[in-house]
Amino acid sequence: MRNKPYPIKRWAILLLLLVISPIANATDVRGRVEFRARNGMNYPMNGAFVQFCIVNTNNCAGYTTGYDGMYYLRLVPGAYYIVINGRVFQQISVPNTRNIDIPPIIGN
Repeated sequence: MRNKPYPIKRWAILLLLLVISPIANATDVRGRVEFRARNGMNYPMNGAFVQFCIVNTNNCAGYTTGYDGMYYLRLVPGAYYIVINGRVFQQISVPNTRNIDIPPIIGN
């Protein structure tokens, strides 16, 4: 007697599509955090904790900047607040595109 493979249930396929669909619509977001020195020049802010928090929720995605002050996140399109080191800086709308660049933000 041959072993028959398990049939794939319709509900399992639907569940898989529901889990994968938000990931498929993710947008790569990158930007830079700078600090303004006393001489008026801007420099990369190393070690800044950047969070993108969905408006009207407590859901946040975070990243700590490197020596170049850059952050890189993959986000689902929607409205977010940008929070740097615990301070809200601006609200931004992440569109349903492949990549977006956020202009540099002065973090101090």
